[in-house]
Amino acid sequence: MSAMFHIFFHDDVDGIVSAALILKYVVNGRPYTLKPAKTLQRGDKFDKIIEALNFDDVCVIVDYQYNKKADLWVDHHFNKELGDKPISNMMMRYDPKAKSAARIIFDLITMGPLGKFIPLDEYLADTVDMIDSANYESVEYIFNCTTPLMILRAHLEQMTISIDSLYSRIVEVISASDFDMSKAMNTLGLDDNIVGKLKHSAQSIEKAMVINGPVAITEMNRLYAYPRYAEYYVRPDMKYAFRVVQLGGGRIQTDIGFNQWCDFTNDIHIGKMLGSFDYTISGGGHHDVGGSIITIDKLEQHVDDILTILNPEKPVEEAEMEKVGVDVEVDSIEAKAVDMVKTGEVSDINEARKKVVKEKEGDKSNVQGSV
Repeated sequence: MSAMFHIFFHDDVDGIVSAALILKYVVNGRPYTLKPAKTLQRGDKFDKIIEALNFDDVCVIVDYQYNKKADLWVDHHFNKELGDKPISNMMMRYDPKAKSAARIIFDLITMGPLGKFIPLDEYLADTVDMIDSANYESVEYIFNCTTPLMILRAHLEQMTISIDSLYSRIVEVISASDFDMSKAMNTLGLDDNIVGKLKHSAQSIEKAMVINGPVAITEMNRLYAYPRYAEYYVRPDMKYAFRVVQLGGGRIQTDIGFNQWCDFTNDIHIGKMLGSFDYTISGGGHHDVGGSIITIDKLEQHVDDILTILNPEKPVEEAEMEKVGVDVEVDSIEAKAVDMVKTGEVSDINEARKKVVKEKEGDKSNVQGSV
């Protein structure tokens, strides 16, 4: 009986295409299982899953964290223990300079002795590179492009329920379609309408954003309530997007990104900034994007610290801090203040809030005076 192949892959476009390539050209018809891995599973939780595998089975991990039990591991994310130099052997294909894990596997397959007989188009790897490195020509491209892999990306962005079998089916359909992505999307029932829905979802973020200088702050009631880069689509002038979401159990997740399509430069290493706060549960990331986990009682301090760094020319006032994390759709003061900024009546959100408060206080005085 053939050994069972367990293919672990990150549940994004890069991970899915990487897993499909492994399924088609490495597993090649032998018994297998597909195991999509979520970003939040990184760490000890993932290691325990790998350690529980049958010793006789074959473990393949693509586009996800390293585990010594892997019979084959392919990744392009920097690993501080392995360093910044590529490693290539029978059990490990690691290149932190590659733009995607799919690119590493693609090159391994097409540049091998049988590569010339394998009908893989370079466009496949190029497109995955673009998506995984967010190297889009413009933010408008993200919400308007309807090429097959961009349709798949839009679909993944809008999957509100994470079910392993759904990701696994996508991998199997792509592999069975011989990487004809148009055919695969047709089989999956995904078309241009998916991108249209993504655009509509992005546009809806405008009502939820609070603007603080170059920073768009958005509170979300769940992870990924709005598509990535939505802030820059509706407000191209924003330099940073700052998202806040309650995870439950008294924990808050914050995510910060830099608008690479604006005319600004980013002199702040966001990952190092988030890793420097001593009150966070965890924090870090890359130069232009990062995230942190904090307890809810540290939210005001965290927002204040971040906005002071990202917007040093305009210190955050205490009155504004109280408004961060409040739903602008249900808070009348915030809603009116945002409307004032949008209509141009007042250019600064803090001044708008003060004006609304004074108007409300004036209304109260008039009511009391007439009683």
